[in-house]
Formats: sequence, structure tokens, C-alpha cells
Amino acid sequence: MNKNLSQFKKIVAPKKVVISLLKLKNYEDTNQAKELWQDILESLSNKIDKPTMALLKSLKPKGVKDKTILLECPTEQSKNWISQSLGRLLKSEASKRGISIKLSIYQETQKEYIEHTHQQNQDILDSDTTKQNKNDILKEGISPRYTFDNFIVGKRNEVAYKASLDVATNTNSIYNPLFIYGKVGSGKTHLLQAIGNKAYSFGRSVIYISMNDFTEEMVYYLKAGNIIAFREKYKYVDILLIDDIQFLSGKERTQIELFNIFNYLFQYNKHIVFASDKHPRDIKDISERLISRFEGGLLVETSIDEQIKLSIIKQKIQIYGLNIDDRLISYIKDNTTTNAREIEGLVLQIKAKGGSILEAIDEQTDLPQKPLKNIDVDFIKKVVASYFNLNTDIFNKSHKNKKYATAKHIAIFLSREFTDLSLMDIARAFNIKSHSSVTHSIKKIDKAIKEDKTIQYSVSSLREIIKTKAI
Repeated sequence: MNKNLSQFKKIVAPKKVVISLLKLKNYEDTNQAKELWQDILESLSNKIDKPTMALLKSLKPKGVKDKTILLECPTEQSKNWISQSLGRLLKSEASKRGISIKLSIYQETQKEYIEHTHQQNQDILDSDTTKQNKNDILKEGISPRYTFDNFIVGKRNEVAYKASLDVATNTNSIYNPLFIYGKVGSGKTHLLQAIGNKAYSFGRSVIYISMNDFTEEMVYYLKAGNIIAFREKYKYVDILLIDDIQFLSGKERTQIELFNIFNYLFQYNKHIVFASDKHPRDIKDISERLISRFEGGLLVETSIDEQIKLSIIKQKIQIYGLNIDDRLISYIKDNTTTNAREIEGLVLQIKAKGGSILEAIDEQTDLPQKPLKNIDVDFIKKVVASYFNLNTDIFNKSHKNKKYATAKHIAIFLSREFTDLSLMDIARAFNIKSHSSVTHSIKKIDKAIKEDKTIQYSVSSLREIIKTKAI
């Protein structure tokens, strides 16, 4: 079970070292508490929105003690949100009636009320705790390692970078949702994490979570019979960041929960950012209404070109305390793809080898073989055209002729496989207006490989030819 989920379990079974238990018997006169709380709710009815009012109405007055009303909250998240967002307002209304308010969580398994202790054991709605202390703002799943300052920007990721920065710094950003897609290691996770760090520095609450962890957490809450707590956790966050959204495929219940959470956040101008290895339309077994939501904001593809790759290599070399040497840079460049994680992994290997690495590079001992080089779309066009005994001009036109059309589909498929071009770049290279046509060609050949032995043989043969001629 992931680290975040283990933290959620503490809501159901918190450790005694961080809590104090308040027995119900310590609070008396439940009827008086109900009357006072109802009076406060009536005063607030014209001051706050309906969803927030519904949340307050869900609180249960359990009694009065020493002019303090004890209100039972359904979850820790709701208690924290009410304390941070409505603390001053509730304290003001309570003080008009000569009382104060204390919030607690009901522990179903122990039948006791749990009051989290604070630094100075002050009342939850104390004036000191209602101030927006940075330590009270929710920041979950965010690593300080990833920032906008250490993100390498180039032509292939500039739009994604600027949109991400806008979401992080502008509460009224029009990029909502923001959907970032691209190959593995193209910087999507870095951007999501950077959004979280920057937004948090401006006092906004953020949650970063992978799609798999989101699903696992939802299942846990379902089994615990407390799905409402799961929903509330995400409904009261300023920015929700979900990574690897492609793993939503086929998960019907998760899709339903995400759809409802999405709608709530969007309605109240909270921001949602998704990252995926695939374009929304390429994710199988996902509801059309969710795809429509994904496409309702900004869809942006990010990738790493050779210039960005070179900058990443130099950055990683510096981060890991290695000397920048042209031979070292050249070696890393030649032995990695445009996957940032792969680049970092090789730098770490080099770091582990110590001072003898340059000698090892010269001798090429115990080091991986160099990958394919000099592969571009024109090269692939020539190889495919030669294989099918065609002219390369056929790749710039649309064809009804099955042989020509198949050759073009295969050339597009191999261009996506062997190059780092974006879908739009491939579309331009084949004189196609839309990236969706490129996606169609890729999916068509991918399916044909599984079903048609002739296509399977042709693609396999072309792969070997490309690899042989490119070395």
C-alpha cells in the first residue's frame, strides 16, 4: 500500500500519540446544542454558498460544556477545511451568542470523539489557528525536488510549461482542466509537481496523486463504508493533480467518482490538471462524458527534442556533482533516448562508477551499446518506399489505392516509433491536416499487426531494415 494511503488509514485508526479522546458523557444538554447550532446556521444561510451550507448542516451538535458546543464532523478533511476556511466566521457567530465551538471527528469503531491536539492545545476555532498558517494548508504528494526553476524549457514543451505556470499562479486561469500528454519521460510529472509547489507557495491547497493510487484509495474507502470521506477530501482542494490518467481505462467506478469530483471542482473554479502518456481519444474503455471534460480545457502535448535533451544532460551532470566533459556529454547523448528518467539513470550509473568513468568511456568496457542514430521521417519514408517499390511522393498525398494507403500508414506508424516527433510534427511531415489522422494510422497498423500476418511481417522486416541501416 502506498505512503499516502497509509496516511488515510489514520483517519479511521489514528495513533494515540497524536490524539486525545473526548467521551460523549463529558458533553451534556444535546437539545441546547442543537438549538444554538440551528440558530447559527440560520444566520449563515445568506452568507455562504449552498454546497458549503450543506456541509455545515451535516455537522452534528453533540452537547454543550463550559459554554462550548461540540460539533461532530464526518471526516478529518471536512474538519480541517471548515476550521481553515470558516473558522473566523463561525467564531464570530458563536461569540455573538456568548459561546465557542469545538470540532471533532467521530470514530466509528471506538464510538468515541477524537480531537486532534495542536501545537499549543488550543481550541480548533481559536483566533491563532484560524489564521492561514502555511503549515495548515493541504499539500499532499508534492516533492520539493520538482520546480519551474529547474524545468528545462524548449520549443517542444514551451506551451505546456507556460500553461502549467499560469495554472499555478493564477486562480482565474482559463486552462481548466489542463491536460498534458506525451511519451514517458517527457516532463509531465515534473510539470504537475512544479504546479503543486508553486501553488502551495501562494497559499493554495494541492493534492498530487497517480491514477492507480487514486483508484486504490477509492477502493479502500468503499470497503470501509466511507466513500463520502473520499469525495470530501478532493472536493475541498484548490488544485487537483492526477498523473498517469491513462490507467483510468476500464475502471468504471473510478470514472464515476472522478467525473463527480471533477464537476464539483470545476463548478467552484478549482483547478484540475491531468497528465497522460496518451491523448484522451487514445485511451480505451473510458466514458465519452469524461473525454468531453478532458477536451473542455487545454490539451497540450509535450516532448523532448535534441536541444532540450542536451540541456537536461548538462543539468543532471551538475546535479550529481560530475565534471562537465564533452566526452561525457557525448557518451550520455549517444546512449540514451529522449526520456529524461533514462538520462538521469545513466548519469547515476556514471556517478557510481566514480573517477574512472572517462577511461571506461574511451575503452567502452561494461557500458551499453550505442543506440540507433540518424533516423528521421525522410529516412523512414525512403526505407518504406523502397520496401514496397514505391516513390516517396506517395507519402504526401491521400490514397484510395490499398497498397499506397497501407504503405503510408506503416510509414507514419514507424515514424512515431523511431522518432521523438509529436503527432502534429508527424502530421506536417506527411502533409496531413490533423493529428487525429496520425493517431488513426498508428491505431490501424497496431491492430493490423495483431490480426494480419502480412502486415506483421512487413512491419517486422522494416524495423530490422531501419535498425540495420541506421547503425
